[in-house]
Amino acid sequence: MQAVPIADPTWNTTFPHRVAPRAQEWLAGVLLRCDEANGWDSGATITYLLRTTQVTKEVKKLGLALAAPVLDLHTLAGWLAVSEPALRATTYQAELARLYANPTPHIHLLDMGGGFHFCLECITEERMLRRTLVLPHIRCCPLHHVQLQSRCSCLERARPPETDIPGLDPLLQMIYEVGVAQRLFSPGKKPMTCRRCGLDWADFPRLKADPERLILEQKILAWYDFFFKGTRGVLTHALRVINQTLQQRHKKSVKRLSGRTIPVTFSSPERTSLGHLVDVLVSLELTPSDVETDETPLLWWPINRQTFYCPVPACPYRRPTDAGGDEKR
Repeated sequence: MQAVPIADPTWNTTFPHRVAPRAQEWLAGVLLRCDEANGWDSGATITYLLRTTQVTKEVKKLGLALAAPVLDLHTLAGWLAVSEPALRATTYQAELARLYANPTPHIHLLDMGGGFHFCLECITEERMLRRTLVLPHIRCCPLHHVQLQSRCSCLERARPPETDIPGLDPLLQMIYEVGVAQRLFSPGKKPMTCRRCGLDWADFPRLKADPERLILEQKILAWYDFFFKGTRGVLTHALRVINQTLQQRHKKSVKRLSGRTIPVTFSSPERTSLGHLVDVLVSLELTPSDVETDETPLLWWPINRQTFYCPVPACPYRRPTDAGGDEKR
């Protein structure tokens, strides 16, 4: 966090306390850290930002996993004195735009139906929301090996909180009603706290992750790594491999990650959500090597970062040679 003294010429054009996006941080986390650094209520920064644009019904589609048109990241970058690309990197805008060959991909392509979860240890150590943890099917933190959480235990014993709060600013009320943001921004509360009792997210009870689930999610995250470095050609080939695999196994349905056996149907690459695609690929026990093509990115690696594959001899990511002179990967 950077405090800006009154004598600084940027005092009138930036926030009193500025925060900078961190590597692999989610945009929502940047907004909440900005609230916290400046002593504002949860949701103040995003409300302030939305006031700079023409607020329409598009706010109700605000998922924050993409750089939604309704969010003026250029203006926010100026307030934080950071580059606009640095802010866009806190979303999956660039990755999905390349994968689907569409500069303005729809949030449904990520399929965030499971909602938002966070890691208590990441909050405790860095007050950070990692963008990886908003991906579909991810329920554990691969760094700390704990279960992700999304709600305080007080909400398990109480009726759902009312979304119509008397006297609440109309714009903030609209933000509060937005699906994922309903768990993120809590009017009248401190950032990163329970919207009902005010308990800090870092103080929620810890739950250790199931080792088998961690192994499964390593496979899931390896697929996301693979696709996020890919193009539409990789996406198309993945659908072709799925169809060929089903034909070879004489199947039309597959037992999905939810445990339900569901028919596999895809219309076209442009309409195939990445969450759905990864679900089927993992359920079929396929690996990224089964989908590699000439258009496959030169570099991709599993989420545990212990091994990686690169056909480039002078790749800067190679490990030093061992005593025998063989390169380790």
